[in-house]
Amino acid sequence: MLMLGYVLAAALQSVAPHDQLPLLRTAATQKACAASLSVVQSMVEAVDTPLIFSGWDGAHTSDISNSVYDWSSSQYAKGHGTASPTRGMMSEFINGNYTRYSAVVNCLSVRTFLKNRRVRFGKAEVMKTIDAKDQDILIVDVSLAALDSTGQHALVTRGQSGAFGGGGGWVLALVRDSAGHWQEAHVAPTWMS
Repeated sequence: MLMLGYVLAAALQSVAPHDQLPLLRTAATQKACAASLSVVQSMVEAVDTPLIFSGWDGAHTSDISNSVYDWSSSQYAKGHGTASPTRGMMSEFINGNYTRYSAVVNCLSVRTFLKNRRVRFGKAEVMKTIDAKDQDILIVDVSLAALDSTGQHALVTRGQSGAFGGGGGWVLALVRDSAGHWQEAHVAPTWMS
């Protein structure tokens, strides 16, 4: 049985060479991808501007810090009495921080969703947009989610900019609802340029 696992892992790597996360494909990693996918889906469905999802990986600027964030509550959080992340929870997220990894690079589910919706993604597509000086495109980065030990709370970082620069970043606090879907509960800015 163990040998079958190694064969399956090798086959998946050859089929999906972009999966470079240096962690085992555990249930926690799959949950992280599901949380990140919910952010990608909501952006694609809510934003009228054409988007390109970047393929960065290993960006230290997206790491969750021990800063005190200025959280804003979403309608979901207000309606369900969901509290913003505490400092203790933030420390837990920092210890298991996946947010330095790209959801596009490391989640087949994200790439499949983007392909199915005909949304461009990856480093090559970003470079084409920059070279073409296309001002009507938003370049978006979405991190792999950091989950807490319960698997019910997650943090995802998101950044966006135009082809000529100028943009911002946010950290999103997500909660899993009673149906098992990820909901955006709180958002805080992390950078602006």
